[in-house]
Amino acid sequence: MAEIKEISPVVPWAYIDPENGNVGVDVELKDGRTFSFSVATAESAVSSMKRNHEPYFVSLPPPILVKRLDQATLRSTFETLFAKEEDSMLKRYQVQMRYSENA
Repeated sequence: MAEIKEISPVVPWAYIDPENGNVGVDVELKDGRTFSFSVATAESAVSSMKRNHEPYFVSLPPPILVKRLDQATLRSTFETLFAKEEDSMLKRYQVQMRYSENA
């Protein structure tokens, strides 16, 4: 299990809409590794489609969708993501990120 040292959004928490937001997040592990993720609420994707008058939502890198964009939800999300590195969502996410970088 990789232990999380810190979860830091790229903007201050005060600027993040917890119900209808999206943000880049850096996750630093206690072993020194750092990962960057895009995190958004499902409502944010719907709002984007309405605002852009589009019937679809595409984002690269693909975001991790959460019910609420707050510190507690992100902590729970990333603890789950990093719970078992040998068979984790993290591995799938890394493969997907490498694929989108090479596409």
